[in-house]
Amino acid sequence: MRFSLAAVLVASCLLLAGCGGGGSGSSFGSLKGETPTEILALTTTAITTNGFSFHFIDESTVGTRSSTLTGDDTAAGSDQTLSGSVAALTVERRSDGRVYVEGAAPALESSLGLSATMATAHAGQWISLQPGDSPYRAVTAALAPKAELDAFIPRPPFTLVAPREFHGRTVVGVSGRPQPSAANGTGHLDTIFVPTEAPYTPVGATLTFGSGSSAGIEAVVFNRWGQRTDPAVPAGVVAFSSLG
Repeated sequence: MRFSLAAVLVASCLLLAGCGGGGSGSSFGSLKGETPTEILALTTTAITTNGFSFHFIDESTVGTRSSTLTGDDTAAGSDQTLSGSVAALTVERRSDGRVYVEGAAPALESSLGLSATMATAHAGQWISLQPGDSPYRAVTAALAPKAELDAFIPRPPFTLVAPREFHGRTVVGVSGRPQPSAANGTGHLDTIFVPTEAPYTPVGATLTFGSGSSAGIEAVVFNRWGQRTDPAVPAGVVAFSSLG
C-alpha cells in the first residue's frame, strides 16, 4: 500500500516464500484458456463479491531498510500497523467512523501534522479523530481497502506467470505495468496471483517500484476474504482537537 501517513513502504519475498515453482502437475485449472484480462476481471469480481474485506501482510524493502504493514481493510472497521525500519504507527477505524491513531513521535508528526514537541509528548498514546479534524480525511483514505488493493492491479500489456503452489492452492500470476501511483521509474513489474479455482480472490502480489537508491520490491499476502472487523475503543484516548 502507498501508506501516505508515514512514508513510502520500504520488501521481502514474503509471498514467494510460500510458493513452489510450477511443475508438471501444475495446471491452469478452471482458468485454462482465459486471457490475462479475463483473469483480472474474475478476481476483481471476487473482490467485490467479498465486500472489499480482507486481511493482509505487506512487506517492502529498499536497500537495507524494510518495513511491514499488517492489517484488516474491511467495509466495516479497519486497522493497520506499520513497523520495521520506519517510525511505528497503528491506525484503527471503527464502523461508526471514529478513528484512533497511536505511534512514535515522527509518525505522529507526518500523519497528524503535530509539532515535534506535541508529537513527542503524545508518542505511544491513542489520539482520536473526528470528521472535522484536519487529518481525518487523509487517515481514513489510507485505511480504505482500495488504497491497499489498487497498487497491485497491473496494467497492460499483460503476461501470464506459470501455475505454482501457494500454501496448498494452485495459483497463476498476471504480470503487467504497475499503476502510475505505485511505481516511479521505468521497467517495473506488477504481478498479482489468482487461484486457478473459484473463489478467485487474489492470494497475493509482488511489485517493483522506485529508481536508483529508492528502488525496491514489495510483496503482499491476502487472506480472510469477506470477514469484517470492528476494533474496540482503545483505553486512555486523547482527542486530537484538544491538542491545540
